[in-house]
Amino acid sequence: VCIGALAGKIEELKTYVTVPYVWGGTSPLGWDCSGFTQWALNYIGGVTIPRLSQDQALGGTYVDPYNMYAWQPGDVLCYSTGGTIGHTAVYLGDGMLMHALNENYGTLIQSVSYYESWDWGTTLVGVRRYL
Repeated sequence: VCIGALAGKIEELKTYVTVPYVWGGTSPLGWDCSGFTQWALNYIGGVTIPRLSQDQALGGTYVDPYNMYAWQPGDVLCYSTGGTIGHTAVYLGDGMLMHALNENYGTLIQSVSYYESWDWGTTLVGVRRYL
């Protein structure tokens, strides 16, 4: 995916913030976190990634989760709750992520640092590159 086309697709992706969170959902009619990341990577890059958060955290290419400067738009951020991968998000660039959070909040764009301080039980444990 060329950088210019990817930037355009990332901007288009941001328009999907109105999509509700639906457990098990995988489309713009409603999605859960890993359903969103799966749909988003296909939308922005034409790639197919695994359906479940745990599997998404094992695929792709390793990127250092402790070096945000190494992250690229479209990377999948993998979060642990209690030792298991329980949440994924798409990195948008500039310290921002997009994710389907839960039934109360739906699909959101937040800064990575804000999300990590706000959802204190969740820890970033991996970044995976599929694009």
